Amino acid sequence: MKYMESKKFKIGDLKITTVVSLALTVFAGIFLAASMRYQYWAGYGPGAGFVPRWSSGIMLVLSLVSLIQSFKQPGMKLSEIFPSKIATKNLAITWGALVFFVIFCKILGFVIATTLMLTALFARGMSVKKSLVCSLVVAVLCFFLFKSVLMVQVPVNQFGW
Repeated sequence: MKYMESKKFKIGDLKITTVVSLALTVFAGIFLAASMRYQYWAGYGPGAGFVPRWSSGIMLVLSLVSLIQSFKQPGMKLSEIFPSKIATKNLAITWGALVFFVIFCKILGFVIATTLMLTALFARGMSVKKSLVCSLVVAVLCFFLFKSVLMVQVPVNQFGW
């Protein structure tokens, strides 16, 4: 007797069109349910719920059609668009540097926060010493440009930079 091998379900095996269509279907359903709280017709004309009910209903129907079509047609899988490990690391460093800049810019000042952020980003492709020098030059040039030329207020520390 041959036993059928059961294939484990993986998120990466889902098609992008299926996931997007499912998300749109859920959104349209929630939107349609929320539009039911508003009055559909108000005396002599459409009420506050008229347009949301019709637009979400049409969106629900179209997203269901799209969902059904996504099962029938071939398409790219989620696993094909996920970034590689190196790209994931680069994304994490970029977002981490950006969050660091937003949090510490008012405390450290524009020049120091920008230098540290750019050093973290530049160090991925060049030596740390070279990236530190480039970051400092770019930070000082941006500080001068914003503060003196464009006369935009930038966050400064206790030393004025």
